[in-house]
Amino acid sequence: MDALTRTATKHAADIVRLAIGHDPSRKALVVFDTQCPLSRLVLEAYRNALPDAPFIDYDASSKEAIMEAIGRLAARDLVVMIQSMTFRLDDFRIRIELFKRGLAVIEHMHLERATDDRQLEIYVDAMAYDPSYYRPLGRALKAKIDAAETVKVFCDGTTLTYEGGMEPTKLNVGDYEGMTNVGGTFPIGEVFSEPKNLARVNGEVKLFAFAGVDHLVQMHEPFVVRIEKGIIV
Repeated sequence: MDALTRTATKHAADIVRLAIGHDPSRKALVVFDTQCPLSRLVLEAYRNALPDAPFIDYDASSKEAIMEAIGRLAARDLVVMIQSMTFRLDDFRIRIELFKRGLAVIEHMHLERATDDRQLEIYVDAMAYDPSYYRPLGRALKAKIDAAETVKVFCDGTTLTYEGGMEPTKLNVGDYEGMTNVGGTFPIGEVFSEPKNLARVNGEVKLFAFAGVDHLVQMHEPFVVRIEKGIIV
């Protein structure tokens, strides 16, 4: 096992054990494809982290066979999906159907977008999960954002101001206590909100990257965007 696979294995095991809280006595099922280098790497990590789980190759199985395997699981069991893009198993997002069944879910999606070795390393690094870091920091950031009437973003000579408060902050930090659903799309770590009133967003911000139409990050020389009453002018 090479160093990157060892690291990915540790992170996958921490996601299963610490973020999801999967009980080893419960069943687990892994659905995967091997269409890209990152999906193969993440697959190997979960083979090591869940050695007793059955693994189903999406490309070598029918939708009916996969759904039948899922149907044999009980509430609180775990489904892991390792996808180069997105599996088409249901009319809607398959994660929603799994949640309806009371299953815990770990989704790794769009893995084919990692196009070189450095991006593989970055993705594996992002899989790391430390509850003693994510959970208290996430709650503390939520408390500050929820209480703030004004939020200012400072960026290299520019200031963007959000006035009038923010919507209740959402957390995706691997803390599912008191929540109906357990799991989601990984890697995690987001603490996010948006302004209650977009018309009260004003100022300037400097951008250096954004998603292109191919869903890949487009890097640019930093440029200033000016916003007045929530509209880019």
